[in-house]
Amino acid sequence: MSVDALSHDNYLSRFLRTTGRVLALRTTPMDGYVWPAWLSWAVLMMVDLFVTAGLDTKIGRLDVWVLRNVVTTFVVYSIAAHLLTWWMRRDERWDGKGGTMLNLLAATTVAELLPGVVQKFALPPWLILSVWVIPMIVLLRALTGTGRASVGYSLVGVLLITIPAVVIRSFGQ
Repeated sequence: MSVDALSHDNYLSRFLRTTGRVLALRTTPMDGYVWPAWLSWAVLMMVDLFVTAGLDTKIGRLDVWVLRNVVTTFVVYSIAAHLLTWWMRRDERWDGKGGTMLNLLAATTVAELLPGVVQKFALPPWLILSVWVIPMIVLLRALTGTGRASVGYSLVGVLLITIPAVVIRSFGQ
């Protein structure tokens, strides 16, 4: 699609189409991940607030809780997007054309809604952990469609961004 056609495109419908393809585990080229960064940040913030809502029994002031989650989400996904960009550009696995890794993360983060709902119920921890694997599989499949990245290389990329996220979020609790 040309740049002129992109300027007349509805970014929200493009996001929803791409997210639907990603959730169905269909390969989507990086050209499908083109939309403004504000849309990605809005989706990331909303999904994160939904997933973490109600997990704290001692929330305290709601505005402090929301601010803490927004800052944590911004830091985690900024680091993740930069790490994935660096990782996928190593050895020319991805040429940097098309959408950004932040947009790819926003499209795959929608898969976190299912585990977010499951963890709200009193289910066994093994079941909750097994459902949390689904967003990782969705991200893994999306990364393999970005260029010449193998499944193993993409899996290392997913694990690479998971480590800082777990560490940063553990300090926020």
